Amino acid sequence: MKPGLNGSRRAAFVAFGAFSGINQSVYEALRRRLPGYELVWIDPGMSTRRGQLDALRQLAWAAAEFGPETGFDPVDWKIRRRWTTRVFERRSREARAQVSQGRYRFSVQMQSHYDASVPGLPHFVYSDNTLLANRHYTDTSALLGRPMRRPGELPVTPRWLELERNLYRNAVTTFTMSRNVHRSLIEDYGCREDQAAIALAGCNARIATDFQNNYGSANIVFVGVDWERKGGPQLVEAFRHVRTRFPNATLTVVGCTPSVTEPGVTIVGRIPFDEVWRYYTKASVFAMPTRYEPFGIVFLEAMAHRLPIVATNLAAIPDFVTHGENGFLIEPDDVESLATHLTSLIGNPDLCRTMGERGASVARRYTWDHTADIMASEIERRLLTPLHAP
Repeated sequence: MKPGLNGSRRAAFVAFGAFSGINQSVYEALRRRLPGYELVWIDPGMSTRRGQLDALRQLAWAAAEFGPETGFDPVDWKIRRRWTTRVFERRSREARAQVSQGRYRFSVQMQSHYDASVPGLPHFVYSDNTLLANRHYTDTSALLGRPMRRPGELPVTPRWLELERNLYRNAVTTFTMSRNVHRSLIEDYGCREDQAAIALAGCNARIATDFQNNYGSANIVFVGVDWERKGGPQLVEAFRHVRTRFPNATLTVVGCTPSVTEPGVTIVGRIPFDEVWRYYTKASVFAMPTRYEPFGIVFLEAMAHRLPIVATNLAAIPDFVTHGENGFLIEPDDVESLATHLTSLIGNPDLCRTMGERGASVARRYTWDHTADIMASEIERRLLTPLHAP
């Protein structure tokens, strides 16, 4: 009997690592939405401990795959190791081996840097990005971990793209968080419309339920771990301009500890998810002029706390930030526009309130339970039809 036709009420949930808390959130939401199934969490990476020898092996794979273009930059090597086809294939073998050991009705895989599909078993994918969606960034340095050597450079080989295309072909449905990745599946990878669905995303941090915003605080809050990639240096530069107009303005940095000694800047560093809300409720504005962002759940968390948003016009962000409605969108590295919009918000608490309330209404559509509803409805529908029906 084929795995997908065995009538089992068990389903495989395959996820490598934490994925910034997203794996756990989706798993719990799907369990609530599919109470008739036993959802079995499979983390293939947990079964194999790897040390320095394996790291050297991965470096050798990267050197063989990318050749001299990799150079000697250690960050470049780290990025290349992540994108080698040998790593993709190994992850896939490990995932498939564990899925094959159980009797499951279907499987769900988180992210798209491996392929956990097993022949005959209906397989579903949930991902925040595709590799080719990165072509739409004007600067791919953040993805590469170093300056581009040529426009649109990506850390990829034709073999990787073949493996990634096969993943989407093998899936009954690939769920995306955003419109731009949904579009990439169809335009870049040749998926049919019925093979891709937008399932949105949710918030991971605690959302306060009883709080008062402080729009008159003149405080800008930034929440992010990767200071350079998230546009931190550009934000500090823009903040200097804001202070020339509003000397009482402050900037609070949560999630990282950059070496910044600018007047008015407070570095909080990393804190538990459950404590981030305190900084949202003290702020007037949320700003993160990110240079590379597959989705950006942190924007939703700020919006849920009724903050206006200043962000960059790239990837998924225009899905939930509408320029002039619930925030402002700028182009990456446009410090002048960033400063202009921050100044306009700091000087107008009423505008902050109006935009913040509009953003909160948008954020209410983005919950993990809503994502699970979309995924579960599609899974249930597809299980009633022949696998890969024309």
